[in-house]
Formats: sequence, structure tokens, C-alpha cells
Amino acid sequence: MSRGSKFPSRYSRVQDWAERIRRGDPLPPALGAALQAATVVPRAGMWLRLRSPRARVDARVISFGNITAGGVGKTPAVIERAGLELAAGRKVAVITRGYRAQKTPEPLAVSSHDLADDIAERIGDEAALILRRVPGVIVVKAAKRVAGARLAIAQYGCDTLILDDGFQHVALERDENILLIDAVNPFGNGYLIPRGILREPLRAIRRATAIILTRCDQCPDPDAIVRRVRALHPDAPIRLTIHAPDGFYRVTDGASVP
Repeated sequence: MSRGSKFPSRYSRVQDWAERIRRGDPLPPALGAALQAATVVPRAGMWLRLRSPRARVDARVISFGNITAGGVGKTPAVIERAGLELAAGRKVAVITRGYRAQKTPEPLAVSSHDLADDIAERIGDEAALILRRVPGVIVVKAAKRVAGARLAIAQYGCDTLILDDGFQHVALERDENILLIDAVNPFGNGYLIPRGILREPLRAIRRATAIILTRCDQCPDPDAIVRRVRALHPDAPIRLTIHAPDGFYRVTDGASVP
């Protein structure tokens, strides 16, 4: 058997184990121990970041993020908040990493006037969706959020910055730190990556200024999750939400797809 023919089966096994970890299924003791040892790396990295100096910029900063790997519904929350801020007369930029976008010099700022068929490739499909759904918003692709924030202020005069997936990007001081939690699988098996799906220990919830619980309609007992969160952070306001599709759209041109 050729090396190439073995790859799909190996990839499938890795995907299978990743799904088991995401669900919180029991793991073989040796594998569990090895993965638990590897959690030292993200734990140490976050410890150092939390103790590093933070930059303050001349704009209001609102962060949306989560403490687990995978999607929790940040993009709809960012779209909603960006629209509200624009409606209030503010100049808004969304700072995003640009997941799966082409490698380009950063920071890269794009406005709704710069839309082109390759926009999703340039800034990522989620960032392109934000740009199309919120006319007037500026989207900045920047792995280094501080640099992206400074560009948005200097080049576009933005007074409100929204950090997409910013909970762990603590180098930039923020005025609001909004945490999203998936009600269907809020914390996995309770372990850090790679043993589990947590990016940080659960005590990190205390850094949130507000919490959004997503997919509550698919959870049998969202109130139980609220109680668990309240035990960790009694004072944070908690908003219960659901997600409902409103259609299919091409990110290249924004056209509705039947």
C-alpha cells in the first residue's frame, strides 16, 4: 500500500478521536495521560499573556469570544452588535483573524466599497459575511489585534472596535468582554486542549463582562448551565439565545441562493 493511500485512514482516525474528545467520551488511559500532559503548553501560554502589558487605544473596544475550541455562534453576535453600534452613529470596525483566508500583508482593512468576488479568499468567509451583512462597517484582518485596532483608528477614524474571537487575545484592553457559551456542549469533558475542548480553565469565565448562551433551543436544560455559570460568575448578565437560518447567500457577491 502506498503512503498516500494510508493518509485518508489515518486522517479519519484522528478525526474520530477529535470528535470523541469534543463529546467528552472516555479515552484510553495512556492517551488521556499523554493529552493531559500536553495541556501544560496552552495553560502556560495563557498565564504569560494575562500577565503581559496591555495596550489601550483611543476607541471603545468590545470583544466577543469563547473558551472552547470550535464554533459557538460568534459571527451572528458580532453582526448584531456591529449593526447596533452603526445605528447609534458610531464608526465601527471589526478586527478579525480572518480564518482560512489567504496569507496577505497585515493588517488588511476592507470596507463595503472594496467588495470583490475574491473577498472571502482575502479576509475569510466569516469576515466577508460580516462585511456584506453590515453595510458601513470596516473589517480589518489582523492576527495582531493591537496593530489592527490602530490601523482602523488611523485610516478610518473608527471610534468603536469589535474584536471577533478576542477572549484570549488579551494584549488589547477592552471595555466589554463578552463570552459566548454553546448550551449544547458548553465545556466538553472539562479538560483543556488537547485533552478536551477548553482553551482556558473555567475560572476564566470571571473575566467576562457579559455572557451569551447560544443554541438554547437545542439544549434540554439551559437553566442548569446558567446555574453552573452563575456559580463561577454570579454578577455577569446572561442572555439566552437561539440560532435560526434566514437564508443562503454567496459570500462572493451577497446574492441569495434558492
